[in-house]
Amino acid sequence: MKSLSAVIGSVIAIATILIAANPVLAGLDPASSPSGPYFPTDRYNPEIPRPSDYLGFPLGSKPAGYAQVAGYLKLLAESSEKAQLYEYGETYEGYTLYYVLATSEKNMSRISSIKKGHELISDPRKLKSKGEADKLFDDLPAVVWVGYSIHGDELSSTDAALAVAYQLVAGTDESTENLLESLVILIDPLQNPDGRERFLAQIKQFSSNIPSYDVQSMQHTGVWPWGRGNHYLIDLNRDMITAVHPETRGKIAVCLEWHPQVMIDSHEMGPLDSYLFSPGRDPFNPYMLKNIREWWDIFAADQAKAFDNYGWRYYTRAWSDEWYPGYTSEWGIFLGMIGILYEQAGVSGLAAKQKTGAILTYSESVHHHLVSSMANLETAAERRQQLLKDYFDHRRQAVENKENSIGASFIIDPSQNRFRVDRLIETMILQGIEVRRAESGFEIGGLYNEHGKVSARRFPAGTYIIDFSQPSRYLIQVLLDYDIHMTNETLFKERRYLEKGWGSRMYEVMAWSLPLAFGLDSYVTDGKLKVNSSPVTEIERRSAKITNENPLFGYMVEYSDDGATYLLADALDGKLKTRIATRPVTVDGYSFGPGSILFTVKENPDSLAEMLQEYSEKYGVDVIGINTALASEGPDLGGSRFRLLIEPKVAILAGQPIDFSDYGSLWHMIDYELGLRLALIDVSRMGRVDLSKYNVLIMPSIWGDVGMLKSVIGEGGIANLKGWVEDGGTLIAMDQAAVFCADTTVGLSQVRLKRQALEKLDEYDYALLCEQSANKIVIDSLQIWHGIESGKKEAEEEDKKKPGKEELKRIDEFARKFSPQGPILSCAIDTTQWLSFGLGESLPVMVYTQNAYLSKPPIQTVARFRDEKNIRLSGLVWPEARQRWGNTAYCTREGKGKGQVILFASHPNLRSFFHGSKRLLVNALLLGPGLGARWSVPY
Repeated sequence: MKSLSAVIGSVIAIATILIAANPVLAGLDPASSPSGPYFPTDRYNPEIPRPSDYLGFPLGSKPAGYAQVAGYLKLLAESSEKAQLYEYGETYEGYTLYYVLATSEKNMSRISSIKKGHELISDPRKLKSKGEADKLFDDLPAVVWVGYSIHGDELSSTDAALAVAYQLVAGTDESTENLLESLVILIDPLQNPDGRERFLAQIKQFSSNIPSYDVQSMQHTGVWPWGRGNHYLIDLNRDMITAVHPETRGKIAVCLEWHPQVMIDSHEMGPLDSYLFSPGRDPFNPYMLKNIREWWDIFAADQAKAFDNYGWRYYTRAWSDEWYPGYTSEWGIFLGMIGILYEQAGVSGLAAKQKTGAILTYSESVHHHLVSSMANLETAAERRQQLLKDYFDHRRQAVENKENSIGASFIIDPSQNRFRVDRLIETMILQGIEVRRAESGFEIGGLYNEHGKVSARRFPAGTYIIDFSQPSRYLIQVLLDYDIHMTNETLFKERRYLEKGWGSRMYEVMAWSLPLAFGLDSYVTDGKLKVNSSPVTEIERRSAKITNENPLFGYMVEYSDDGATYLLADALDGKLKTRIATRPVTVDGYSFGPGSILFTVKENPDSLAEMLQEYSEKYGVDVIGINTALASEGPDLGGSRFRLLIEPKVAILAGQPIDFSDYGSLWHMIDYELGLRLALIDVSRMGRVDLSKYNVLIMPSIWGDVGMLKSVIGEGGIANLKGWVEDGGTLIAMDQAAVFCADTTVGLSQVRLKRQALEKLDEYDYALLCEQSANKIVIDSLQIWHGIESGKKEAEEEDKKKPGKEELKRIDEFARKFSPQGPILSCAIDTTQWLSFGLGESLPVMVYTQNAYLSKPPIQTVARFRDEKNIRLSGLVWPEARQRWGNTAYCTREGKGKGQVILFASHPNLRSFFHGSKRLLVNALLLGPGLGARWSVPY
């Protein structure tokens, strides 16, 4: 049997032959790129294995897979006292997430005390004096977190991570040793294994014997859904503020354990570009302390010098703004870290011909990330003390609560949607935010919410309180502030871009306020709260019970809490006969709202009580045993107002041109959260799919125009879809897919795009007037019985001259330039409709679309944007957008044959954290087949 060294030697020899035959890689040594060697000195510990020796191919000659990355880092940690490998999570596909801790042997021997020191400077309240802090600044190494490949199809930085790890652990030169003395470096080599493995499989599938440099070739592009997102196709670089997914939750836990001063995030961009790094450009989030810009300039100067040594192209302050806090590097800024972004021109693990005709190799792209990483680490090492001091000062200012403060405390009433409240509080605790719970009820004034100042009110015991005077205050405020404003300078630039027809300068959504996204009743206090309270370190399992376990008639569950929707999903999956109250009812001394769930004893198996007990405990939802069907108020429980539900059999369209991100969040919600079985249907097969197997079909948004979707589905697919709806199917479509349904040539919906019905605005205005009148009925008894008006009406204005059709088109076309770019808007809810069960009269929704929709009877408009004066809740909404979207439709439902079509103007489950609008979607899934359609099923 050959020795290990002999095997490695054979592998290297074979790899050398292969490289020599490849014109892209010819001339590479086992650790170099066409622009120079990765490791330019020979001062390395020979006992430490080189990446190329372990991989069996030159590092950077092709992308390393997950097993190779994990295997090499394990070997590296086993081979040196300068490295330790830690697990921090597991992906949906079962890949273990790792990070490497690299530092000097001296630091490693006292790593526990270093960690304790960072805990102290992260919370100035724990230090007794400035002298104590100064001693820590003198003694502690700074901590730097370096993250690679959060997007799975952005490949090169993971291979750079192996090079960085080797340099730090094996390098014996003075510069490397100084880095390890001055720093504790946390290397996350692969933040998204699920996406990387998916994309590598695609690249391998389309690989050619003769490499293609054409960036349009499938060897470079891959196919839908590519590898950007995780298993559920979620963009993990947008998940930091809500931490829905395990990759993010684990990473946040590492950051809160080590309290880094620098947080680096490496990415790729288009193959014809060069290299971008921080600083970004305006708009700058106002909760970002100004010294962050000074640090960006310092790091950028050293990074630029390192690139200049090679003559590489790069740029800063271009398209990447500093507004949205959900990016990985941006999130850390609000905790006191210096967040730094890299973007390398990506070549998908191959080589690409750029506009100059030059060939950019994968090896070069890896080299660029390696040089960037080492340059930033050197800057951090040289300025170790100042980094520690500024981090401490950021946290100290946060505790003092003097700069950029929106108030004193944040209050969340726990008596509303408890399931949703728990999820928000859990998110806060996960982010390292201190939460307290009031021991008794209290009354307080000086309050305001998303609508402004409100009168004093009383809060119950158990109310959650988040005091702003804590080290994480800037993160708290950026997450919870209802409405963060941009500067006039930013507004001027944005307006000019839009007026010129250049599109928005904004790279991301404009609003994200978590209280609005969760749809909760919350308040900010002006003054300090003096309430007895206790810290909340974890969400306690909510006690729930079955009252009256052996009822004569059945069991009921109130539907207002989100926990009830999960209970309902389990019940339907468990084949329980489930009925829904379509009206409020009081029975057996209990009051239930519309949507409340009824399980009768006679219609269900003998195990009903045991099953409901399990669901009740699982979701913290109370179940009430009812002894009679005779209601004291509302409909009796044995009548037609208690409708029998049908188990949802769900399918979702997938494939090009479906927006994979919107598709992914729907897939995650249905499969992972609700636990419903669903089929993933290739949209190009719509003409051949047997849709009779499903009673709910979801069409996520699409990329491109409606013509693209029509051509993919084809006439046969459209006919199949229409026939299925008319036979009793529930079709749910959103955003651009809703445009498809509203297209007159498709004929699935009578909803119309505003721009296509300008000549009929009077009809829609009249329908709106009738709708509003029906929803706000006022009885004037004097006028009815005596013909006397109780209030004098103001004189009506004379009709102004209305613009003609062509002028209306020009006005509408101009207004579309100012389409909502992700603000939070307010909708009025028609609470008489079954789709609104469990919701109140108002709903915050996020909107990112050019499409405004008009609706009138027989269409039921379940959610309608408020008028232009009241439509905006948070984020930038130009006057033209207010006027154009005011009073238009957000969510509609209409019957078609035995079935129904439900449309959403924008994606209701955006990034899995807009829980209010998500409730509309969940209702459509769970209630739709039984309440809105007549699906033929055997009894």
